Amino acid sequence: MSATSTLKNKVIAGIDRLPGKRLKEVIDFVEYLEKKESAEATGEILADKRLLEGIRKGVEDLKAGRCKSWRSVRKNV
Repeated sequence: MSATSTLKNKVIAGIDRLPGKRLKEVIDFVEYLEKKESAEATGEILADKRLLEGIRKGVEDLKAGRCKSWRSVRKNV
């Protein structure tokens, strides 16, 4: 069993032992962790100047019509 599976099993077992009134707190904490993870990922993207420049150039290309439809690309694959 992987370390991740072991941890998930411990979390589930811990939740199963909690009284129902505590489940809202568990949900709140899980949602907090999800938001924190998302914010960290966003921060990593915003810190990557090459990626942001590529996105900016892509948006410019799109606005200028320098793009192909997905159907034409898919047809040639």
